[in-house]
Amino acid sequence: MPTSHRKATVIAVTLALGISSVLAQTRPSFEVASIRPNLSESASTTIRAAFGSPVTATNITVRTLILTAYRVHRLRLVGGPAWIDRERFDIVAKQPPDTPTDQITLLWQSLLEDRFKLRVRKELRPRPVYRLVTARNDGSLGPQLGRSTTDCAAIDAAARKGPIQMPAAGQRLPCNQRGSLMPDGQGIVSIAGRDMAVLAELLTLVAGQDRIVVDRTGLSGEFDAELRWHDEPMRGGSSSVPSDERLSVFTAIQEQLGLKLEPATEPVDVLVVESVERPTPD
Repeated sequence: MPTSHRKATVIAVTLALGISSVLAQTRPSFEVASIRPNLSESASTTIRAAFGSPVTATNITVRTLILTAYRVHRLRLVGGPAWIDRERFDIVAKQPPDTPTDQITLLWQSLLEDRFKLRVRKELRPRPVYRLVTARNDGSLGPQLGRSTTDCAAIDAAARKGPIQMPAAGQRLPCNQRGSLMPDGQGIVSIAGRDMAVLAELLTLVAGQDRIVVDRTGLSGEFDAELRWHDEPMRGGSSSVPSDERLSVFTAIQEQLGLKLEPATEPVDVLVVESVERPTPD
């Protein structure tokens, strides 16, 4: 999953295990891994994990690696010394043969534990949140949100066993989730065959700012949704859309999805860094 500090902030997210289930799993390990400091002073980070190929992380901080390995949002990661945000590393690791794609994060967890001596624990802590709730008195949904008819459980099970079959040009994967936010203020969040918890996680990434979005809709099952907005441009960005024609994400959520975000404070799961050490280069 590539990330960088380019002008365009594009978030491609694959959401899966929650904090509690991740910590409870027995983790496999890389067969061999090389870790070296990166002194390039570049701001760009790249992570690559292709089926059957070496797994690499280039110019990565330990905090970013933890976020990737445990699939948690930055607002759910607490603690750690200052150097995990500052010092960067290059990692090349050989995965065991036929490693399922959903096991890569567990390999990263083992590497963090073995080479960085990482110790983490789960806690419930009060945090500022946005509650995602239904907005209409009759409980009806918006025009861009509806129940999915695709059997995503079967499709996801097949994807975990090997490479994902990519769709034809111009088509999207039948079961997926994505979110992006551009410098000019354009944003999109979409889900296909996913539940409201996944939608809440995506909204945290692109709209939550300093609040975690939690699902309080009471809606069960899988949904298809597509949310688009065009808000104020980011700092340093510009937009050709006049201010009086812009659409905030909060208004778009109500008009397009029939939902809304309510600010609150409540306990949420966080991952606490108890201890971590610099690795021995090799």
